[in-house]
This record gives sequence, C-alpha cells and structure tokens, in this order.
Amino acid sequence: MPDLITFTWHGSASFSIRLGDTEILVDPYFSSREEYGDWYIENRNRPRWADFCAHHSPDYVFISHGHFDHFDLHTVKRIDAAFSPVFVGSEAVTQALRKYFSIPQERLLAVDEDTPFNFGDHPARVHRGLHWLTEAEGDEAARKLDRPERYGVMPCGGPMYGFSVQYGGRLLYVSGDTEPEGVPSLEVDVAVLFLGGTLPHPVTKVEDTPTLTPSEAAEVVRAKLRPDLVLPIHWDFAYAGGVDVAEIKKVLTEAVASYGGRVLLPPLHTPVAI
Repeated sequence: MPDLITFTWHGSASFSIRLGDTEILVDPYFSSREEYGDWYIENRNRPRWADFCAHHSPDYVFISHGHFDHFDLHTVKRIDAAFSPVFVGSEAVTQALRKYFSIPQERLLAVDEDTPFNFGDHPARVHRGLHWLTEAEGDEAARKLDRPERYGVMPCGGPMYGFSVQYGGRLLYVSGDTEPEGVPSLEVDVAVLFLGGTLPHPVTKVEDTPTLTPSEAAEVVRAKLRPDLVLPIHWDFAYAGGVDVAEIKKVLTEAVASYGGRVLLPPLHTPVAI
C-alpha cells in the first residue's frame, strides 16, 4: 500500500499537506476584513486561528504568487511568530518577506523552474503558471499598490508557481492559479487544482478566466495529468465568478472515468488520507 498523504483544506486556495513527518501549508489566507479595510475580500471558509494552531504545525509555507488571497501578510506574520517555518516561493515572494518581516535568510527558500528543491526529504519542483497580474504586469501593479494605506493588497509581483512533490513513490501536483496553458504535461498520482470562473480583469475590466474553469480542468486532467485522484479547491473564493460545485463534480468525474480515476471534493478543516 502506498504511503498516504494527509490533506486538509482551509478554504479558497489554502490547504495543508502532511508527507510523513513534514507538513506544508500552501497560500495561507485567514485574515478578516477588519485587519485590512473595505477593499479586502475574506476567505469565507477560513479556519479559526486557535483551531488551526491546535491541529497544524507547518514546517514549510509555500506561497504561489503575490496576490492578497494567496500572500496574506497578516496571516503570514502570525504563522511566522507561531511556527518559524521555512517560507518557499519565487524570488519576488522571498524579497517581500525580507522587506515586511525581516525573516532570516535561512528560513527563506527562493525557487525557480530550473532548480529542484526539497520539502524535507521529499523532492519537489515548481511549475510556472499563466495568470493575470503576474510576471511584468504583476511587477508594475505591485509597484503602484505598495503604499502604506494599501498594505497587503498586492505584496509583490513575480511569477505564479504551482509545484509538484514526490512522496512514497507518488507524485502530487498543485496547479496554483493558472490558465490551461500553464499546466505542465506531467502524469501525476494526485492533482490539486485551483478552479474559478469568469471575472473582469482588475485593470482592463474585460471578462477573463484567470484560473481553470471546470471544463478546462477536465481537459487538462484528460490530456496532461491523468491523476488517480483530483482535488478541486479555490472555487469557493467569494470573487470566483459563480462556479457551480455540482458542475465541478460532474465534469471532473466524467473526465477521470475514462481511465479509472476519482474526484474528491475535500471537506473543510477535516484531514483526509489520500
């Protein structure tokens, strides 16, 4: 029997995975509107901080990119104080962590596409996604929004990174916020896919699909990833464009049926062995 991974969904793009003795927290986003201001959109399914601390102790925190719902500065500050984890992300992410919190270099791991790294003993690699307000567009937006009165709105620019990690002979892939072209052709055992709907671009106001739609997720599952297990998350984000959870389950189940995979809609705040 393969070594099991423990997966806990914290709402939106936030989740924890435990690989043996190593716990990884991805895109922590637990703050309230009162901590930022009226511009802030809360993770409506976020955990209570006391409950999170009672059940989790992250060794690593992976931040996929510099948008507030993935790089929540108030939450990062609390996590740093409580757990002193290693923070993993792009060079832009690690520079922002040094700037805002003076986190020591030994607890910052800047990663890129060309260099494998490890979560503890588990080999990992990042995969560059395709997402609005990242890369050069994101660098410009972050420069404009990096003002004291807009603390947290966009902590940094840089790329959007998903990642894959090996554990017990299995490969787990995390998409991050990406359009289909940003998903690698990489056959995996488990795929954690960030789903959303149609939204107006923050700058142009033109309708766009900045993350995988359910139908796009079904296509990348069939054509690129072919995972034994698919875990769709992020679709509950309050600004996610009205994604229908029944549609998600239907189209993904149909996609994996051709090769015998399965879909799990993860319960909130409940660890599941996968």
